Amino acid sequence: MLASSEVSNNAGRLSIGCDWTSFSVANAPGNYSNSERNSSGFAAVPAGWFTSSTTSQAGYAASFWTSTQESDTRWARYWSLNCSSSSVSQSNYWKYEGRSVRCVRD
Repeated sequence: MLASSEVSNNAGRLSIGCDWTSFSVANAPGNYSNSERNSSGFAAVPAGWFTSSTTSQAGYAASFWTSTQESDTRWARYWSLNCSSSSVSQSNYWKYEGRSVRCVRD
């Protein structure tokens, strides 16, 4: 996995080719000509997220909860990839929103 200091312009390295909406931005997950696709071994797929009984952004984005707890315990931090961006973004949101998790073996 890339360190947080390495996420700019590396979203394509975290994604596999299937199911992403096609987009021509260099190093974006949706750019199928990206020769470094999934070179990190992370294999992100665009599952989107779930909010208030609705699935959002499936095919366009992947979003993963982190273990980082916010000061307001109703919120948590997550990382997100989008088919049209070469960067990975970090944000926070209510815990009741459904996002993917990544299990890592020590």
